[in-house]
Amino acid sequence: MQSTPAADRKGMLRAAELAVRALGHTSPNPVVGCCLVYRPGQPDERLLAEGFHRRAGDLHAEAAALAALSPEDRLLLPLATAYVTLEPCAHHGKTPPCADALVSAGIGRVVYGTEDPDPRVSGNGLRLLEAADVVVEAASLELQDWCRWINRRFLVSVEQQRPYLVLKWAQTPDGGMDAARTVEHPGPFPVSSPEAQVVVHRWRSEEDALLVGARTWDLDRPQLNARLVGGRAPRRLVLGTPSTPLPSDVTCFAKPEDALAWCHENGIRSVLVEGGASVLAYFLQAGLWDELRVLTQDRPWTPSVWAPSLPDNAQPLTGSEQTNRGFPKRLGATECRVYLRSTDLTE
Repeated sequence: MQSTPAADRKGMLRAAELAVRALGHTSPNPVVGCCLVYRPGQPDERLLAEGFHRRAGDLHAEAAALAALSPEDRLLLPLATAYVTLEPCAHHGKTPPCADALVSAGIGRVVYGTEDPDPRVSGNGLRLLEAADVVVEAASLELQDWCRWINRRFLVSVEQQRPYLVLKWAQTPDGGMDAARTVEHPGPFPVSSPEAQVVVHRWRSEEDALLVGARTWDLDRPQLNARLVGGRAPRRLVLGTPSTPLPSDVTCFAKPEDALAWCHENGIRSVLVEGGASVLAYFLQAGLWDELRVLTQDRPWTPSVWAPSLPDNAQPLTGSEQTNRGFPKRLGATECRVYLRSTDLTE
């Protein structure tokens, strides 16, 4: 079945665009998008249907796209390509296997973004398709990297048996995170702009859990929710033993490793670590991080708490990389910088 690199790129990018619409809603499942395109790259190329996985328990992306087909267009599937951001599943969960559904529908070709490392899939979906004489091809390396990026939480969680870890903090240009807390000035002392605070709430809504240290909890009594954007509320985790009462829905841990093990056992794919400084420093020194988001803004107060040093393997995204990945560079008066581990496959 003929196609062109340009047509395949367009199809996979559209599938990825669909996938991220459900970011923050599918866990513990990955985000997945699917496009069904008739004769891609040919003069009569046509999008037949598309779909994405909206939330755990709902139709998977391939099934959603197939369900959106008209009866007439279903007859065209032998000459169509399914562009799907993740290998079609091959196991029975809450929904039937997507590889079986594609075969039964008569799809002629499948282009996938990345293999699914889940042991129940792990190449089985591709082998099932190939056994049914479906043409199976991997996307270009560029698009494989992009599909890994949009599913980094799921992939790291499965491959490394721990949640994907995003560390976020706000600091002044000289590295200050907080001023001295006194009776006259008990704080908190915000660093970032109101515009940045809204974006932080959007970030919260995209992760499965938020974590702060006991001292941060006692001093600031943070709500740890996504109220500024009306997003879903992540699980709230506290490290250490607070001296103030904890609501029943806040889970407390003695050590970071205990928190990460609990998250993995409970299907929590990602954690946003928001501080304080000693908690952030521990995660960094232990190498327990995947992504750093640092907000910087000048403030008139004198710092008494300092941000942790960036590790040597923290690779900053370029301005264009940051924009392409959906991260702003400025939020009002606040500068935003994002860092990945230098060994990250998405560099």
